Amino acid sequence: MATAFVLVLVSIAVLVVYVHHIGQSLRVSSLIELVGKDTRKLIDRKYPDAGPVLVPEPGTPGVVCARRSGVVTGIGYDALVEEAERASVRLELAPALGEFVPAGAPLFRVHGTTDGLDEDRLHTSLIMTLEPTLDEDVAYGVRLLVDIAERSLSDSPSRIRPPQCRRSTACTTCCASSPGGRSRTGATATRRGR
Repeated sequence: MATAFVLVLVSIAVLVVYVHHIGQSLRVSSLIELVGKDTRKLIDRKYPDAGPVLVPEPGTPGVVCARRSGVVTGIGYDALVEEAERASVRLELAPALGEFVPAGAPLFRVHGTTDGLDEDRLHTSLIMTLEPTLDEDVAYGVRLLVDIAERSLSDSPSRIRPPQCRRSTACTTCCASSPGGRSRTGATATRRGR
């Protein structure tokens, strides 16, 4: 009897893990990354000659490129400042928080000599995921609210309530959520002098 109970629990756990894995695999961003990775491999196989190495012109900042594609969802400011101070350089993050960066695109511009710079530490100081998150990206939250309000005003049929009621409720909720967030963000930015 105990063995049957344990097997049922294990079966349920395996089912939950499988459903979660399938849900993550079928997301648009996962499919795009899969196709992009296969396409990059095909390009490397069909056209193996990458051409001459580009040498930056004197006086232009050095560049640290992204090793993989993703959306910048977190920035380890302290680690970046420590690395910049250690290497005696000034770092400029090329993409903004919440912006997609393809593999090989500029991630940092380095003002100063790049000889003593630890690129691995720079890469580990950024969190890059397949999709944007609400962890640090306020603009993403605002975009989500706008998308929800826009969809609530579209002409999609509603079976639960009349469309006019559904539309006004969702739009009012989004608008009520937005100004509170905006005024709190504005007040915080003003207090900090930004």
